Amino acid sequence: MTSEAGSFDDAALLARLAAIVDSSDDAIVGKTLDGVITSWNRGAQETFGYSSAEAIGQHIFLIIPIDRRAEEEDVLARLRRGEKIDHFETVRQTKDGRRITVSLTVSPIRDATGRIVGASKVARDITQNVIAHEAIRRAQLFNSLVLAQEDERRRIARELHDQLGQHMTALRMTLETLKPLAVDRPEVASQVQALQDLAGQLDRDIAFRVWELRPDVVEKLGLGDALTDYVSMWSKRFGIDARLHLTPPPGEPPSLETATTVYRLAQEALNNVVKHARSKRVDIILDHAPESVALIVEDNGVGFDPSAIESTTGGFGLIGMRDRAALAGGNLQIESAVGRGTTVIVRLPTKAGPTGAGGR
Repeated sequence: MTSEAGSFDDAALLARLAAIVDSSDDAIVGKTLDGVITSWNRGAQETFGYSSAEAIGQHIFLIIPIDRRAEEEDVLARLRRGEKIDHFETVRQTKDGRRITVSLTVSPIRDATGRIVGASKVARDITQNVIAHEAIRRAQLFNSLVLAQEDERRRIARELHDQLGQHMTALRMTLETLKPLAVDRPEVASQVQALQDLAGQLDRDIAFRVWELRPDVVEKLGLGDALTDYVSMWSKRFGIDARLHLTPPPGEPPSLETATTVYRLAQEALNNVVKHARSKRVDIILDHAPESVALIVEDNGVGFDPSAIESTTGGFGLIGMRDRAALAGGNLQIESAVGRGTTVIVRLPTKAGPTGAGGR
């Protein structure tokens, strides 16, 4: 009587344990020491996409990417030695081809005599955790980079103003002293005047670059006003018709780091217009959406072949612009053709996030 009750209790316990295993959200997989799948719970089906009928009897390589199979051989070897593997982070492949990051705990299964006959593997999909941690890491890196770049601009602006500014003042004063000496020598007077004109041009260039490098302009004015101010000054400085079109943020404005990045990318795109486009007109569009901001800089200049410029050193600075946009969690696209102008399109999330795909 007692024996029957004990058997009944054992059967009920085993059934209860099986139900717990089957209902677990974690993927729980049994396999032989040769790697053949012997059990496959509901969590495994939800995680990897294969039904138990599809998985049982197959080799565990069914869910292991080719480049991770040597890793699995090592796991099986450790299991044969009786080792348990705790919280091993690796990559597995689902039925639809996606790669997911999982945390594995693998334990040897022993028979009644203590002999190791298989393994039990518990896998938890931690892909979203990994993505979230990577997003935080990249956001911190992005913020640190923006701060470092703005500090460097502050230093350069100060040196331009203090050192070159002083030298230019001394040069202009020297040229003024030469003018009376050249009154009776027209050819010398002409050269002095040319040098004065050049010095004046250099002075204006330096003043513009110092103004352009202002590190706190976005923080003080906001992105829209800072860009309006810059485009107006840029247009006057280079004699190119520049028209800015703005849409206000429908909700929370971009973070300061993102706004600063948009502002600097706009400056770089416009500098490329001056250097390379030979354009008479530029349209700049700043378009805010609930969770993103887009910058479009379109000129009517000479254009170029994007595939050709990709292979050149520097690529008009567009490669660096793409990398900066990607670090901010966005992307940069280039649309251009010889004789048909160029359009630079930047899209960034309002807050720094995971890596986006670059467009050039």
